[in-house]
Amino acid sequence: MIHVGQVRYFERRYPEAIEVFRKTLSLAPNTVAPQLMGALAHGLAGQVDAGLEDLRKLEPRYPQGRMYEAMTLAIAGRREEAMQVEHPFEENIETAGIPMQWFALFYGFLNDRANAVKWLHKSADGHESQVLNMGVNPAFTSMRTAPDFVALERWIGLAK
Repeated sequence: MIHVGQVRYFERRYPEAIEVFRKTLSLAPNTVAPQLMGALAHGLAGQVDAGLEDLRKLEPRYPQGRMYEAMTLAIAGRREEAMQVEHPFEENIETAGIPMQWFALFYGFLNDRANAVKWLHKSADGHESQVLNMGVNPAFTSMRTAPDFVALERWIGLAK
């Protein structure tokens, strides 16, 4: 069911994605992914506070979820707050337990193309499967036609 929610998210059908993530959590309440993705969907649907509330409930048992808090704050345009949440993870990248893709998403939501592309490269170099959604992920909408982004898609094999 989580995959249906992800597809709705990538299609930018955020209310439907949120509903699917809610249903998923009703069946498997301890599942982390629908909580993380649901927070982003809430943020992109203009319901930032709802997304942040869900993430803060998750934090005691999954501290890495704070990266999604940083992304949600970035979506809301709360740049300084987002950077404060993200910075400790980037400073401790070796022990943070965070996929490189999450940093790319964070910088994408901040509209910082140079850093987003840098982290997408790292994600691709690390053979992270999440990098394969770069062509549809809402975090990268504003940079899809930028030469460095297109070159990376070609290098990965996502574009001709």
